[in-house]
Amino acid sequence: MATTKTIKQAIHALQQANNVYDLPSIKQAIKWMHAVCEYSVKSTWLQAIKAGDYVGWPMLTEQNVSKYYPKTNEILNGHMNQTQKNVRSTKVKQFPFEIAKYPEMRGKKVQEIYISTYDV
Repeated sequence: MATTKTIKQAIHALQQANNVYDLPSIKQAIKWMHAVCEYSVKSTWLQAIKAGDYVGWPMLTEQNVSKYYPKTNEILNGHMNQTQKNVRSTKVKQFPFEIAKYPEMRGKKVQEIYISTYDV
């Protein structure tokens, strides 16, 4: 079941898509709708159109997208935002244990602690 937030987002996206009638060409309309859809990849966008996810969007058809799909840098930059391999080691560093020096550890008694246990 859709929440009110997702319904409001869908209505807002549909209202944005209907503003596309003011653009002078189909190429500009597809470029604008591509930006509204957050620069999705062409294959994913075509799959969503085939599935009927953009039914109410004017001029957004399979043929128009395959013909006028914009070549932008936003796609590459968004999908290549990954860290390089082998930057950090995943091995745990082994530190040698220090040998305790008991005579140096003895000092003056500063505070006494009393502990008592109760068997419940």
